[in-house]
Amino acid sequence: MKIATIAWIFLLLAPKAEVGKAVTDFNKGNEFYQSGDYNKAVEYYELALHTGYMSAELYYNLGNSYYKTGQVGRSILNYERAKRLDSRDPDIQYNLDIAQLRIVDKINEPPQLFYVRFWNKLAGLFNIRDLGYITLVFYVLFIVFVIVRILSRSMVVKKVAKIAAIPVLVLLLFTSLLFLQRVNSDIHVKHGIVIVDKVDATSSPSQGDTIIFTLHEGVKVVVSEQSGDYLEIKLADGNIGWIRAGAVEII
Repeated sequence: MKIATIAWIFLLLAPKAEVGKAVTDFNKGNEFYQSGDYNKAVEYYELALHTGYMSAELYYNLGNSYYKTGQVGRSILNYERAKRLDSRDPDIQYNLDIAQLRIVDKINEPPQLFYVRFWNKLAGLFNIRDLGYITLVFYVLFIVFVIVRILSRSMVVKKVAKIAAIPVLVLLLFTSLLFLQRVNSDIHVKHGIVIVDKVDATSSPSQGDTIIFTLHEGVKVVVSEQSGDYLEIKLADGNIGWIRAGAVEII
């Protein structure tokens, strides 16, 4: 369990009453977790989320509580949400790995080329906020060096500014690409977790159609589109099917 502090953006934007309620609910959730009443802990952590407050610590604690109550799918869901906010926290990754051991379905992902694997791993080290800040820093530095080179009357300073601007530009392009990948992964690509014990995937979005595979609680999927009460999902191994919308919750 982690003890969280309220996120700055929440403090700035939320009404004082909501901030106070989020803090109260989060602290009550911690108390119930420590006393072993995990269902009550879930209740109060969810109440804290309903105020609009989000943090890696809250999702992590909620994931722990769901895991203790045997709800593996929802525990994985909240660990994944915590990881999006703090991808470098080893506790989050460790507990996520432990929870994933209880998944019935073992989806074999096709092997990736080593440089694709390296790039994806590198992108996963940072969340969108961190990459945004890093990219902004390199952008400002590059602009500063360009301005210095233009305005300075010293040829030595101009030369130093030009030399310094080159690696900064390379790093700016590199972090920009990483940032765009994370934006695409976190915003444009919808990942979800199966939260029911078992769900059948069919070949089309209609009841009674041909079942092509069955999924169990905790499996991570990519949600492609929705048709009525059905979602088209894609697995890591490339299999595609339609399942009931209520069987999956978006990360």
